[in-house]
Amino acid sequence: MSERNRMRWSWLFVAVVAAAGGVLAVVDMPVMASGDDDHEHAREYLESGQAMPLTQLLSRPELAGRQVLEAELEHEHGRLVYELELLGDDGRVDKRYFDAASGEPVQRARDD
Repeated sequence: MSERNRMRWSWLFVAVVAAAGGVLAVVDMPVMASGDDDHEHAREYLESGQAMPLTQLLSRPELAGRQVLEAELEHEHGRLVYELELLGDDGRVDKRYFDAASGEPVQRARDD
């Protein structure tokens, strides 16, 4: 791959990561919470230490260079997790779950 293409992919990755930071969404919240309040809930989780910033999670070595299609902050099985949809080199979507507070992997499921 040429240096020019590497730079182009690097900038594309930066743009995707920046966009993913704005995609934070909280699901499985009480009915009174509307979609308009998702960013407020995410901010509360960040400020209280229940969730790390998405940019910090995306700096993990196993995520380096991966294209992020979607990032969500949600409750899964009683814990707050980041759900990341990543595009693999083979063109397949890989869903990965990480504990929102520690950043440790929770489970891995592959979409067909």
